[in-house]
Amino acid sequence: MAAGVTALLKALGIEPAFAVGHSAGGAIAARMVLDQKIAPRALVGLNAALMPFDGIAGFLFTPIARLLVTVPPVTRLFAWRGSDPRFVERLLRDTGSTIGPEGAAFYARLVGSPKHVAAALGMMANWDLRPLAQALPRLPVPLVLVVGSNDRTTRPSDSRRVRAMVPGSTIVTLPGLGHLAHEERPDHVASILIRLLETTAA
Repeated sequence: MAAGVTALLKALGIEPAFAVGHSAGGAIAARMVLDQKIAPRALVGLNAALMPFDGIAGFLFTPIARLLVTVPPVTRLFAWRGSDPRFVERLLRDTGSTIGPEGAAFYARLVGSPKHVAAALGMMANWDLRPLAQALPRLPVPLVLVVGSNDRTTRPSDSRRVRAMVPGSTIVTLPGLGHLAHEERPDHVASILIRLLETTAA
């Protein structure tokens, strides 16, 4: 995925001055920086998923995803469930975020698409963050972790582990916001990002 985004940037002729990645996007951006595909002044991880799952979850997560992605009826069943607003509301609630009905309707469209579900499961089936976690201490640019205190998808404790691993990294906490903090309070998150980028540029 990092190679694919790199190819896209090259095709567009874009060299990012800053990189901001949400959730898995934070891991992809970090991989691009470590592989010297981009050279931003700073990397911002917004509820970034940078650490592997621990314990039994880490042991089972990838094999289960690989199994599910090979069974097309599973993706169709999941997409069918996406037509139930209560199912989508529960999925969103499990992120620790509360977003409005318009945002929930967009997620219902995504969850209701068998192709999107299959693509998401395909990503999870090949998602291995262990090499990235080992390489993170060598990150050559400042890392700022913007963390929702109510994030139930990527635990705030994982960001604290990353801060301890990466020299010079910092954490900015968003009290009461969850994994979709930028959708709950886009104005607040945007102002934080702009201030971080201005400070780094200065």
